[in-house]
Amino acid sequence: MFPHPYTEADAEHWIRIANEEGRSLHLAIEFKGAAAGGVGAIAGEGIAAATADFGYWLGEPFWGQGIATAAASALVGRLMREQRFSRLQAPVFAWNPASMRVLEKVGFVREGVLRSSVTKDAALINSVMYAYTAA
Repeated sequence: MFPHPYTEADAEHWIRIANEEGRSLHLAIEFKGAAAGGVGAIAGEGIAAATADFGYWLGEPFWGQGIATAAASALVGRLMREQRFSRLQAPVFAWNPASMRVLEKVGFVREGVLRSSVTKDAALINSVMYAYTAA
């Protein structure tokens, strides 16, 4: 989840969790020396321990340059090489085809629509679940 508005306290919290040891992984995306966004995987627990919630975000000035695809691809490759998870899942706002395309380029498969599953800008909307599996 990405807070809006994003405060300095939110940034400090992200830096703390990004530096914690564990199966989850939170990385910054740097492009030409500038902080461009973030990419990560949050480890599931219990019966979902083999699954991670995968996500990324990119600042608007960096859109349309292949940066999100490169970052997502690099993280998927790392997670699969390290065998951290068998499944990565990534819900996407139903109105965000560009993000869906990034996931598809990296090898994620569309699994279905989760109706009325998320709230964005005070509106209840659908999300589309994508998944990448090791098997």
